[in-house]
Amino acid sequence: MTDKRTNFSCIIVTYIEAHSLNIWKISGDICSLKMDLQCLAMDEEASKFGLHISWSKTKIQNLGCGSTPSPLVVNDNTVEPVQDFTYLGSVQTSNRNSSSERTRRIGLAAGVMKHLDRIWNQPNLTMPTKIRIYSTCVLAVLLYGSETWTLTQADWKRLDSFHTRCQRQILHTRWYDFVSNNEVLRRTGLLAASSVVCKRRLGLFGHVARLTEAVPANQILWTCCEAQDSARPSPDWKHTCGRPPITWIHQICWDTGISVTDALQLAEDHSFWRQIAMAECYG
Repeated sequence: MTDKRTNFSCIIVTYIEAHSLNIWKISGDICSLKMDLQCLAMDEEASKFGLHISWSKTKIQNLGCGSTPSPLVVNDNTVEPVQDFTYLGSVQTSNRNSSSERTRRIGLAAGVMKHLDRIWNQPNLTMPTKIRIYSTCVLAVLLYGSETWTLTQADWKRLDSFHTRCQRQILHTRWYDFVSNNEVLRRTGLLAASSVVCKRRLGLFGHVARLTEAVPANQILWTCCEAQDSARPSPDWKHTCGRPPITWIHQICWDTGISVTDALQLAEDHSFWRQIAMAECYG
């Protein structure tokens, strides 16, 4: 009987913000492992299920602060360090900034808009139908994974600008028509891209905050929130030099206008937190 093995790739993340955890991302699943667990042990365990690590596709990446990790040699196989890694359709960068993913998403959405030119110019289709097609085929590509993005105000403006420009193309509105962006949104019935992302981001925050304490995602969220409130994860932990970068937790505070500690408490009430997310989305 032939032993058939399925190759799979994984990315080893050595550091996440202030919380020291090894994260393995394997076939869409995320498993938290102890620091002393080696790649070879993982390969041996996977072989019991007919799986085998594809070492050429396996990379090691440092997320957050810290220097680039050194290459890892496992059973004569070298795991190379990378600065960015595409996982589940999104680019994960080591500098904790999502500008590259935002640029990539705009490019992908622009390609979809171009392929649908015949739809936008079809006179037999009603405007509501075209808007539904845009929301399903274009907006879904543009905002894929956007609830996890960390962007600057300039990045959000570029995202909203592209979103509005697409709607103008569907409405056949030109610059000399002197139609404001708010009027464009009113005619299409859509929200600004940044408002949609805000709603999704708050929804994700509430979902993770309500998870049990045994779930790694909840542990990491609480550690990051405590660090945001100037609580040190460990006695020897220090802030990096220079101006603190914009973090995902910062964006939650800006969205709600309250401290992250208060946000964690309010998120425990699912229905009330949903009202907050909707109010911020339409506010």
